[in-house]
Amino acid sequence: YTQCEGSFQNEITTASYEPDPAISGENLTVTIAGMSTVTVQEGATLNVTGLYQGKQAFVHNMDFCKVWVEVNGDKCPVSPGYFEYTTHLPIGPHPDDPKNTTISYDLIIQ
Repeated sequence: YTQCEGSFQNEITTASYEPDPAISGENLTVTIAGMSTVTVQEGATLNVTGLYQGKQAFVHNMDFCKVWVEVNGDKCPVSPGYFEYTTHLPIGPHPDDPKNTTISYDLIIQ
């Protein structure tokens, strides 16, 4: 994981997932951690864009409070400081998924 270029008030410094590689049709356990300098308010979003061979393959827009904060026993607003959240995300199969092939995506997390 590498941080995108630019200045961010709430910065994700670590991201990991299991299993690696992710398997279509199964759950993915994802952990993110970082430092926030401003309060995370109800309605905040986390966007994940997947690129395959340099082209956008998917975009997932998630409610940060519901998908990340609440499943870890917290609630928004979240005060500034260090954070670490783990969540389980389903990876739905797509009819165009190749069979018996591993595909690597580049991810942009915003």
